[in-house]
Amino acid sequence: MRPIDANTVGLTATVPVEVLLAAGLVPLDLNNVFITSPDPKTLVAEAEQRGFPRNSCAWIKGIYSTARQLGVRRVIGVAQGDCSNTHALMEVLASEGVEVIDFNYPFPKDAAALGAALDGLARRLGAGRGRGNQPRGGQCGEERHGGSFHGRPPGAGARRLAPRRPLLN
Repeated sequence: MRPIDANTVGLTATVPVEVLLAAGLVPLDLNNVFITSPDPKTLVAEAEQRGFPRNSCAWIKGIYSTARQLGVRRVIGVAQGDCSNTHALMEVLASEGVEVIDFNYPFPKDAAALGAALDGLARRLGAGRGRGNQPRGGQCGEERHGGSFHGRPPGAGARRLAPRRPLLN
């Protein structure tokens, strides 16, 4: 694993990593580091020794200890759309000086709300959703690019792509 530095951002759940990459940051999936560690039970026990209740979620305890052991200083927590205990994890990490960034998947499903959440995350991380990253409807073809498709003249090997399916139903 690469060394943890100021550009490393721990993740508690799946988030759109393209936003982190656009900001020049390095995502670190704390779930995978925890569960693939040589002794995940020890990580859970460490969190319990630091005050997490025995009956709380083992994943949350493992993520907590993993972030502490690695010295992760910034974490994105998914508090809506994932484990309900993530909010408590975020509070504990914040109380210990870790920068906590929340990302929430909208409920009920709503494409506009998801877009707003992505824009908020991008702003918080210092990345913008440029024109190329904007959701587009319909088809991507020659007419969308002023008569050319990625620099090729019309009809020169350009292929028409199928319409994009919406992210949310």
